[in-house]
Amino acid sequence: MMFAVNSAYWDACGREEWPFLKKSATLSFNGSSSTPSNLPSDFHAVIAAQVQGFATFDGWNDGTIRSERYDDMLANYLSSGSGIPVDQPRYFYFIGTQLNFYPIPPSTSTVNMVYVATPTDLLSTDVEATILIPKQFHRSVLLNGALYRLYAMEDDTDLAAGFQNFYEQGLQQMRHWAMKLQFQRGDVIHQVEHDRYGYDA
Repeated sequence: MMFAVNSAYWDACGREEWPFLKKSATLSFNGSSSTPSNLPSDFHAVIAAQVQGFATFDGWNDGTIRSERYDDMLANYLSSGSGIPVDQPRYFYFIGTQLNFYPIPPSTSTVNMVYVATPTDLLSTDVEATILIPKQFHRSVLLNGALYRLYAMEDDTDLAAGFQNFYEQGLQQMRHWAMKLQFQRGDVIHQVEHDRYGYDA
């Protein structure tokens, strides 16, 4: 039964950038590696990263670290024969699933990161609070998601399809819940000037 529950759990958590998966961390560095020395064990993806206590220079006044593809970093920065400099990081990139920063952050540098966490497998002995999905969706998402998988294994396509439909409806309800965590102001599209990140106009 737990394998079916965890299948539904992982599938549901992987569908969206859910609010209950968002966490924050303060990253430290040893001054010689481009990877953080204390990356959280549940880290999955970066939402935002910013140098802590950053002072203005070169027109870069907020310390925001932007993402780059590894192939672009390799073509533009990492292939330099002079080696990788040590300085406040301006970019983050991934080699496989390993998070890296460029330039190599000095040991005195810290980066505030908001990230998407990876949920851990649920155990039959876990209490309700262990489950990251809000409790009002445990039945509509976890239970229905597990039941449709179990009925599919028994070749009961009618019941499997019915519970799969309930599962998808539960996910849709959870999406609506996630969109209504604040009512102070509506969502806005932020304008980002090209030259803020060094893009050509």
